[in-house]
Amino acid sequence: MKRLLIILIALFMVTLSACSSSKEEKETETANNDVKEEEVVEEEEEEVEEVEEEVVVDDLADFDIGEVDNFTYKNKFFGIELPLDENWYIASDNELAQISSSVADVINNDVAKESIEDGKVIFIFYTENLNDGNSINIVAQKMPLENLTASQIIDLQLDALKEEFVAMGLKNISVEKTTVNFCGEQVPAVATYAESEEGVTMDQRQVFLLNKSICAVITLGTFNGDTTQELLNLFKKY
Repeated sequence: MKRLLIILIALFMVTLSACSSSKEEKETETANNDVKEEEVVEEEEEEVEEVEEEVVVDDLADFDIGEVDNFTYKNKFFGIELPLDENWYIASDNELAQISSSVADVINNDVAKESIEDGKVIFIFYTENLNDGNSINIVAQKMPLENLTASQIIDLQLDALKEEFVAMGLKNISVEKTTVNFCGEQVPAVATYAESEEGVTMDQRQVFLLNKSICAVITLGTFNGDTTQELLNLFKKY
């Protein structure tokens, strides 16, 4: 069941990428038609491409997967800090590579930047409570569409996410847009409830952090009782 949480968040982001890419292709096709009509010269097109490349590089220039020091995870790029204790197991860089299905042995800044640039979803943090199995994971990905807000990302994917839960064989599924308290602010989030065939209940919250076009999704999963807000309360601004 814990592994299911990891799979679901990965599916969520991959589906988002596919959905957004489809829209981006339509927008690109329209833009190309406009270019032909306006007879834009080749030199101007090259300048536009150069500008776009500079923006991509700039978006990832300061990207950092974060670091763990004495059970505290800190990520300056997304401005968050997560103090934990010895009751939490924190995945190693090698384990992050495995759950990210990366060809690299470990997830570090260079590997993460290259993967994100290639449109992949990368796990930059995963922790699991040794007592109750509750978990927190963070993935990062570059958004195919520019200037999306967290609220818009959620609106794009609610139906698709519910379908993925159904495909997993879960029942009594509820996927809704909600608001949660995160680092002292009210932010949009996805609230999910589902039950396994064995009767295990799962509550999940997903919060979205954006730095330019780079998006981090924080997923908090709890079992047999909704304590997701307690997990959210662990986070601090960095």
